[in-house]
Amino acid sequence: MSGQLQGDDLVKYNISETLLRLTDNDDVARLAVIGIGRVLFRHHKKDGNWGDVFDAYLVEIRHIIDWLASSLVDGDEWLKRVDAEDRPLKLMKMHSIDQLKAEADKAFAKKMQKIETKITLPGDERLHMKLADGFSVVRLLTPGALDRESTAMQHCVGLGGYDHHLADDRRGLFSLRDSFNKPHATIELDMVSKQLIQLSGKQNRLPISKYLQLLAPFIAAEAVNCPETISMGFVIGKDAIVHHASDIPDGAEFEGTLSLQGYDGDDGDIRIPCGIKVDGDLVLDQTFTEILSKPGTVSGHIHARGLDLPDISPDFVFGGLYCDGSWLGNLPDNLHIRGNLVLKQCRKVVLPRGLVIDGDLDLTQADVHEIPDDIVVKGSLMVANTALTHLPAGLSIGGGLFVGGTKQLEEVPAGFSVGGNLMLRDSSVRYIAEGVTVGGMVSVHADAAGELEVAASAEIDGGFYFRPTATVRSFEGRMSMTTDEFKAATSRVATPQRKIAGLG
Repeated sequence: MSGQLQGDDLVKYNISETLLRLTDNDDVARLAVIGIGRVLFRHHKKDGNWGDVFDAYLVEIRHIIDWLASSLVDGDEWLKRVDAEDRPLKLMKMHSIDQLKAEADKAFAKKMQKIETKITLPGDERLHMKLADGFSVVRLLTPGALDRESTAMQHCVGLGGYDHHLADDRRGLFSLRDSFNKPHATIELDMVSKQLIQLSGKQNRLPISKYLQLLAPFIAAEAVNCPETISMGFVIGKDAIVHHASDIPDGAEFEGTLSLQGYDGDDGDIRIPCGIKVDGDLVLDQTFTEILSKPGTVSGHIHARGLDLPDISPDFVFGGLYCDGSWLGNLPDNLHIRGNLVLKQCRKVVLPRGLVIDGDLDLTQADVHEIPDDIVVKGSLMVANTALTHLPAGLSIGGGLFVGGTKQLEEVPAGFSVGGNLMLRDSSVRYIAEGVTVGGMVSVHADAAGELEVAASAEIDGGFYFRPTATVRSFEGRMSMTTDEFKAATSRVATPQRKIAGLG
C-alpha cells in the first residue's frame, strides 16, 4: 500500500505504522494515531523532522500510550466526548508531546491514589529467579500485582494498561526485588521472540548500573536477543552483562552488533569507554563518536553516517567503515581495512599513506583531491562526481573503476590496471594511456566515444559499450565493439590536441 502513496499521505502512513508497532491493541493504536500521530505530523509540516521527534520522545510516547490503554480499560469519561468524526476532543486539543505527557501524568496520579492501600495476595507474584546479594526476580501475575508495582515504582505498568498481557504466557512482566522485597526495576519481555521491550526504574528512569548488572543471570537464562536497547539507556554485553549506556566500562566485550545510535540520556554524563571489543558491527551516532579516538576492536563494519568524526586512533582496529555524509577526521597511516571503506559525500577526505582495502573504496561525491600512489584497493574504486584531476600511474584496482560525473579527470594514466569494468560515462576522460589493462569492458557515452583515444598498448578484454544519450543512441551505428574494432574506428577520427595531465 505504501508504494501507492505520495507526499503527506505517505508521511501519515509511515507515522501510523510506526505507532502501531508500539501496541498490539487496535483501539489504543487508533487513539495513539489521533493524539500522538497528529503532533508528529505537525512537526513534519513545520520542519520535516517527525522521525527525530519520535526518537527523542520515545519514552514519553510509550508513557502516553500506556495512559491511553489504561483509559480504555477504565472507560474514562473523556473518551465519550468526541467530535463529528468520533475523535476524542481531549486529544484533538493537544499540540505537543509535552502536553500529552502532562495529561498522562495527571491521570496516572489520580489512578494511583486509589490503589496505594492494596496488599499482596497469594498468587499475585511468583519467584522466578534468585540473584546475588539477596536480590531476586519475581513474575507479576495479576492486575493487583501490576497496580502495586506501579505505586512503588511510580510508573504505569499497572492501572489496567498491561492487564491484557496476563491472559497468556507470551508477554512476561517481571520485577527486580531486593532482600526486603522492594522493587528496583520492572521488566517487560516477549517470551517467544526474547525481545526486551522495556526495562524501567523508578519514574520510568533507567535503573542504576548496580541493578542492571544484577540482572545479568536473568538476561542470560532467558536468552534475551535484543541488540537495539540503547534507546532504553543500556546495552547488553558478552555473558549477558547489562551496561548503563553512560558508563560502559573499559574493555567491555559485545557479541554481534553493538548499536549506540538513539541514546536519549544526557550527553554530558556519558563516559566514553576505551578498549571495547565488538564481534560484529558497531553503529554510532554523534553522542559516541569519540569512541573511535581510543583503542578498540570491531570485527565487522563501523556505521557512522552523517556525523562529525574525530581522528581515528591507530589502535582502533576495525573491519570496514561506512561514514557517508560525514566530516571525516584523519585516518591513521598504514591502515588495513578488511572490508569496505565508504566515504560517499564526506567532507575533508585525506587518504593516508599505506592504506590497504580488501573491499571497495567508495569516494562518490566526496571532498577528495588526491589518491595516494601506494594505496591498495582489492575491490572496486568509485570516484564519481569528485574534483579529482588525476589518478596515480601504475595503480592496480582489483575490481571496477567508476569515474562518471568527474569533470576534471582527463586520462586513465599509464600502467593503470582495472580488474573489472571501467565506467567512463559522463566523465571528462578522453585518453586511456599506454599499458593500461582492463579486465572487463569500458562503458562510455555514445556521444563522447569518438573523442576517446586509446593507446596502442592498452588492453581491454571486454571491449567497449556505448551508453545511449538523449541525442545520440549509438557510436557509428553500433552499441558495442571489440577493442580492436574501437581502435580502428577511432583512428579514422581526428583527435584534438590532448593536454598532458599536470601541464597547462
